Parts: sequence; C-alpha cells; structure tokens
Amino acid sequence: MPNSSNSSLVESVYNLNARYFETLLPLTFIYGFIAFAGLLGNTVVLVVFSTGHEYKNTNFKVYALFHAVIDLFTCITVIPGEIYNLGHYFAFHNGNACKVFCFFNTFGAGATALMLMLISVERFLRVTRPLGTQIQPRLAVRLCVLCIFVALMLACPAALMCGAEEASITNVHGRDTTIHICLAEEKFKNSVWRVVYKLVLVILTGFVLVICIVMYVIIWRTVFAATRMRMGHEAYGMRRKKTVKQREAKMMFIEGREDAEDCKRALSPEDLNTASKCQSEILQNETSLSTDSDSIGQFPYKTVIWFVLTVIFIATHIVYGTLSLFKYAILSLPPKLFTLASFFNRLYFVNSVINPFVYALLDSRFRRTCRRLFEKRFV
Repeated sequence: MPNSSNSSLVESVYNLNARYFETLLPLTFIYGFIAFAGLLGNTVVLVVFSTGHEYKNTNFKVYALFHAVIDLFTCITVIPGEIYNLGHYFAFHNGNACKVFCFFNTFGAGATALMLMLISVERFLRVTRPLGTQIQPRLAVRLCVLCIFVALMLACPAALMCGAEEASITNVHGRDTTIHICLAEEKFKNSVWRVVYKLVLVILTGFVLVICIVMYVIIWRTVFAATRMRMGHEAYGMRRKKTVKQREAKMMFIEGREDAEDCKRALSPEDLNTASKCQSEILQNETSLSTDSDSIGQFPYKTVIWFVLTVIFIATHIVYGTLSLFKYAILSLPPKLFTLASFFNRLYFVNSVINPFVYALLDSRFRRTCRRLFEKRFV
C-alpha cells in the first residue's frame, strides 16, 4: 500500500516535459514566425543589396550583406534548434544536438557583436574624420571575414563543453524529478576551463560594449555640434558661398560615393583652408540631407540605422545575460512564469529579423530598390 501511494506521487520526466510544453507551445509558434519572417526579410536584403546600383562599392552594402547572411544562418539553424529544445526541454538526452545548438548560438551572437563593433568604428571615422584614413569596401570585406573567423573560434569551446546536464526539478506533487537539460556536460560543470572560458567571453563582451558606446557617443557629439553650427550660420546669414570645387565634392557625397579621397582629389593640396571647408561640407551633408535624400531629420541615416540595430542587440543580450545568472532558479518556476522567462531569455532572436524593417523604415534607397524589383517581377 505505501508503495502504491508513493508511485502515485511520481511524475516522470516525460510527463513533466509534456506538461510544460503545453504552456510553451505558443512560444514555438512565435519562434517559428520569427524564423520565417527572418528568412524572407533577409533574402530580400540579399537581393536588394546585391542588385541595387545605389549601393555599388559601399561599406553599407558589405555590412548589410554579411549581416543578412549571419541572420539567415540564425533563422535556419539556431531558432529551429530552440524550437526543438522547447519540445524536449526537460528530457534533452541528445548531447551531440546540444553541442551543435550551443555552437551555432554562440557563433551567431559573436559574429554579430564583432561586426557591430567594426561598424561603430567605421561610422566614427566616416562622421568625425571624413578626410582621414577610411575603411574601404575591400578592407571591410576582409574585416567582416575576420569577425566571422574569430566568432567561429570562440564558439568551438562552447560546443565542446555543452551537453545534456542532469538536474532535478520539483514536480506537480512537490517531489523531485530527475531531468536532463542542454547546458553543460557533467565533466565540465565545475571545470576551471569553463570558468576561464566564461571569463573570456565576459571580458570580450565588455570590450565590444565599451567600444560601441564610446564610438557612438563621440559620433553624436560631433553631429550635434555640426548641426548647431549649421543652424547658427543659417540664423545669422553667415554661410559663405561654396566654391566650384566644394560643389563637386558635395555632389560626389550625395551621389553615394563614400570615398573621402574623392574630396581630397577635388581640392588643391596647397589650399588647406578650402580642405577644411570641404571637411565641414562632408559632415554637413552627412547630417543635413532631406528625408528624400536618405537622412533622418538632421542626422546621418546610415549611422542612425547601425546605431538602432546596435542598441537593440545590446539591450536584448543584456536581458539574456541577466536571466542566465538565474538559469537554475528559472527551472523551478511554474509553467506560465517559466514560459515568460524563456521568451525574454531568447528575446535576442529579434535581431535576426529586424534588420530589413529598419532598412525599409530609414533608408529610402532600400524602399525604392524594393519597389523597382517588385514592379519588374510582378507588374
């Protein structure tokens, strides 16, 4: 009789997993929608930036294409892997699948973070030092490849250390049920190498975060200063007539030729005063073009695009990092709260789908190219 009573209070790991999955089911549909939208949107980005003549030989094209490839990779591998994980969250016995999932997840986040840091440096040089040495498209491609290589190297230890970890959770009867979750292999659970690896990731993440913040703070200070100066000149009628060579340099910029060397070649090397004026013109054009000419009010539209994407990336990963500190406490939450925590824990998936929408909202050239391709294909 006691044995029968005790057996009635036992909830198997499969029953426990099924009970939680019923609550997690809406989350699988959300992730499925994100994966589909990301697959469609990033395919459009690849087509637009590959075929659009407006983006020919620009860093913006290079970064957008590399970002689209990484986001497509995430939508094809990481998000479906998380959907599988939700279905087997407490009964994850496949250690190899866990390793693959950890590798893809770490690689995608690392590659994006490094590229956003690279872009912040490029934007810093473009806005604050337009006549100085710039990152040219060919170099930008090599640096993006380097970011991907470094991300691959950082992801390898994650694949090695991840596995089906054994833990326990309080079941519906108030008893403990042994579960297997995708976290770390038992031999690496308390390993010093795992601690060192996490410390390296924390240091690198902090470094990337500081670089991005410092670069954009300086950028916006420069933009605001240039905007105030321009408004002051307009208010008091102090704007001087532009020289013919300055007009040529301005047209080079407006037509999308981002190479600041064009401006240098348009000027006489001896005329340092004119060179200074040309630098001011480039920054002013970067900050004061109308909306139809691809700017956002008084701000450089490309910088705004990458700034928005960087802020979203940082915010979502701060949420992820914070919740990761309480991963074992989250396991003890009831199903509804567990689902809510799981949603915010993977909120960074939005980074794989949001890029096309930001381009469409802030870049009129992207909208025009999309419209032209659509009309050419269906009209």
